[in-house]
Amino acid sequence: MDLWHPSDVRPGETLAVLLFSPEYGQSPPAYDRLIRRMASRGYAVLAVRHQYGQRFGFSTEVGPLASDLLDGLDFATSRQARGDKLFGRMNLRRVGAFGHAFGGAVVAEACTRDPRVVAGMDLDGSIFGRALETGTPCPFFLLMSALPWTETFRREPPKFYADRDQGHLHEQMLFDRSAMAYWLTVSGLEHMSFTDAALASSANDRFTARVGMQLDAARTHAASHCEKTRRTCV
Repeated sequence: MDLWHPSDVRPGETLAVLLFSPEYGQSPPAYDRLIRRMASRGYAVLAVRHQYGQRFGFSTEVGPLASDLLDGLDFATSRQARGDKLFGRMNLRRVGAFGHAFGGAVVAEACTRDPRVVAGMDLDGSIFGRALETGTPCPFFLLMSALPWTETFRREPPKFYADRDQGHLHEQMLFDRSAMAYWLTVSGLEHMSFTDAALASSANDRFTARVGMQLDAARTHAASHCEKTRRTCV
């Protein structure tokens, strides 16, 4: 687990907590710039390094990975109970969660499993797991890129598959069944724009960003030049 937090916390100040789940196959450092921006706004960000099953399936793995994410919250709670000064600054009654790609589904699953998570956000990821049937009990935000509609989709409507989304049907199910949900589709947003890899984009990516066909990572992150954060591995 990795922890990002502001480096200039004042005495007596507490930090709201954000849990972060990366895309399948990615690790938290791949999102360093995005997470630093969140931490610079006064959050303690706990990012989990997931362990994936050998026979990976989106619908079957979302539960175990949500448990991973919630284990991070349990870890922070135990460290706080032991009197750890760093974790003692965290307000564990103000916990949100956000995730990219499959990490967004993990966050939605965590919201359905643990009432300590009071808000969730999905960064351009399909939804799998309990949230398909029940929605989320807490406020949930879907930030999605526009679908690349193809000739296949034009000829026939999207179909539902338990282990593969087609046409944002999974996200629509969560949206319709949640107590409070928000959905924003951003034209020009690329799936990997949330990661630091997008900062080293190809010549084609730089061209399409320059002519306005897609958003570059810097605009996606809206990164501040005066960030004051610190990262710790725990």
